[in-house]
Amino acid sequence: MTKAHAEQDASEALAPNEDSQRRHEERTLATLRKNAGKLRAALANTSERIGAKGKAIKRNLTDADSATLKSGHGVVQGYIGVAAVDGERQVIVEAQAHGTPQEHDLLKPVIDGVREHFAAIGAAGAIDKAAFLADAGYHSERGLKALAADDIDGYIADGQMRKRDPRYAEAGTHKPASKAKTFQPKDFTFDPEQGTCLCPAKQRLKLNSANAIINGRKAIVFIGTTATCEACPLRRQCLRTPDVTSVRQVAFFVGTIASKLPNPHCRAMREKIDSSKGRAIYAQRMGLIEPVFGHTQQRGLRRFTLRGHAKVDTQWKLFCIVHNVAKLQRYGNMMAK
Repeated sequence: MTKAHAEQDASEALAPNEDSQRRHEERTLATLRKNAGKLRAALANTSERIGAKGKAIKRNLTDADSATLKSGHGVVQGYIGVAAVDGERQVIVEAQAHGTPQEHDLLKPVIDGVREHFAAIGAAGAIDKAAFLADAGYHSERGLKALAADDIDGYIADGQMRKRDPRYAEAGTHKPASKAKTFQPKDFTFDPEQGTCLCPAKQRLKLNSANAIINGRKAIVFIGTTATCEACPLRRQCLRTPDVTSVRQVAFFVGTIASKLPNPHCRAMREKIDSSKGRAIYAQRMGLIEPVFGHTQQRGLRRFTLRGHAKVDTQWKLFCIVHNVAKLQRYGNMMAK
């Protein structure tokens, strides 16, 4: 762009369209320089955020404390609002907002906050007898290890809990039929002895990897060829994005890597929550906490409207205070008696 400007400046005259193009390029260059200045200033004045795993977290220039979050409306920039409630009246006993993409490492901070509040009112001993229930978002080896170190009675679900629960064995019969339009691995013919795989169009796929590791599981991966996949009449039934993806790949799982077996604290929690006692206790979670978030949304907080961790955390706490005031208005006289 600079070279083009120099050449134009060296010429004796500019045609009208060339002069217009030059002004447009100058404005573009000025905008790029302005944005580059903002980036340099941000890099000079902000420190790097390090996550729980010791890796740097991508930062947003508009709100450096926020995080990218997956939601039903796609990926958004924002904060996670977490809360803990008591099991009798649904009074919020701790509320925090965090600029993190997941709740994995928030279990310990929330419980520590609950302990501080109860200690402030002279009821620290009540926490030692309490059971803490949390959904699968809080299930991580680090979080569960912290619970065990503090001797906390926790019941933290994992993503596969319901699949292991015999009470949900027939849950799939009540779900609508799958809307998947592409062939699944079960539609392919896999011969583990011969190490071959035929696609639904009866074409033989190439062996891509005989010892692949996918999420800690051993897998044999096959892949199609450009010659067969591009001309296949079943292409649109086989590929989710046939206009972008050239060939189909399919994996068949054949075992688990010993080193990737569940971590000890996660394994212990799965055994605990799969027990009849664990299932009975954890079953109370949804009726305790989910209505609280529903009430908060009904009162108008469907999204945080401020920037910066301090402001968002304050906004979240204020809405939780409003929730508690409503509880006191309804149950105050009963509790006083």
